[in-house]
Amino acid sequence: MSYSIRRMTIDDYDEVYRLWDQTDGLSLEEGDSRHAIELYLNRNQGLCFVAVAAARIIGTALCGHEGRRGILRHLVVDPSFSRRGVARSLVTECLSALAHVGITKCNTFVLDSNVEGRRFWEHMGWYVLEDNYRTMQIATKPKE
Repeated sequence: MSYSIRRMTIDDYDEVYRLWDQTDGLSLEEGDSRHAIELYLNRNQGLCFVAVAAARIIGTALCGHEGRRGILRHLVVDPSFSRRGVARSLVTECLSALAHVGITKCNTFVLDSNVEGRRFWEHMGWYVLEDNYRTMQIATKPKE
C-alpha cells in the first residue's frame, strides 16, 4: 500500500495521539496534550509531518528548533507499515524543512530502553553526542 507525507495540523491530533499511545518506547507527558501540541505546531510551522495511507495516519514526526539546533521527536510508524521506508521519509522531510529555514544540525532523544529505536537512528547515520551529558529540566511555572 502506498502512502504520502504531509504537514501535520492540529486537526490530526486525536488520530496522532492514539498512534503515539499505542507505541512502545515512546514516553508521553503533559507536553503531549492537545493544547501543548497546538502551541508546538504554531511555533514550528511547516516542520511537523504525518504519513497517510488510505486516509489513515500511519506515521508521525514532530520537529522544531530553538534557532540553532533542530529537535526531532515522536517519530512513530504504525507497526503494520514498518520496514517500508515511512520513518526514513518522515525524517527526510523534517531535515529538509529544517535546512530550508537555515538549521544545519538536528538532535533527537531516544530512551535508553528503546534498543530498536537506537538501532534505527544509528542505521540512519545519527550518532550519540560525545559530551555524554544528561538532560536536566525544571518547570517554568510551579504546579498549583
